[in-house]
Amino acid sequence: MSRVNVKLLGVCAALALCGAPLAVHAEPILSLGLPGLPQPESYLPGPPLANRIELSLSQRRVTLYQDDQRLGQYPVGVGRPGWETPVGQFAVKTKIVNPSWKHPFEGYVIPSGDPQNPLGNRWIGFWTDGDNWVGFHGTSSSMRASVGTAASHGCVRMLDEHIEKMFELVSVGTPVIVTP
Repeated sequence: MSRVNVKLLGVCAALALCGAPLAVHAEPILSLGLPGLPQPESYLPGPPLANRIELSLSQRRVTLYQDDQRLGQYPVGVGRPGWETPVGQFAVKTKIVNPSWKHPFEGYVIPSGDPQNPLGNRWIGFWTDGDNWVGFHGTSSSMRASVGTAASHGCVRMLDEHIEKMFELVSVGTPVIVTP
């Protein structure tokens, strides 16, 4: 058997065992040198997905779990008095990269990337009344200091670098448990 056939069999075995390609951010572990074929690292499983999100309003902290293993924990900003973040059991309903923001009272839209957009670069929505939404979102540079405080209109503010990590670990349908 030639070296090319052996290499090709290795790629086929990797595809059969690992399933569909998943994007991972890893250093290459093997270079087959076969033109036009993806490298094996593009077929490695990604990070484990969280199967629940626990948000403690009093501790102003969100924790992601896979079963009993903690995958991540981040400080958050929560709803201010009169605009409290809802308590209860919910599920992730939407995930958006670079969200635009619609002002809840005046209706104007601030596009993604605008420094006045309070949502930062990620949105993970978990509650809606049909018109309004509550969710986890990044934070514009001018509002970073509000993380760790009760300052929002009910949403859960996170630093952009934290919500980027969280965004990769959750999926639509992931349970969200919010406690006082």
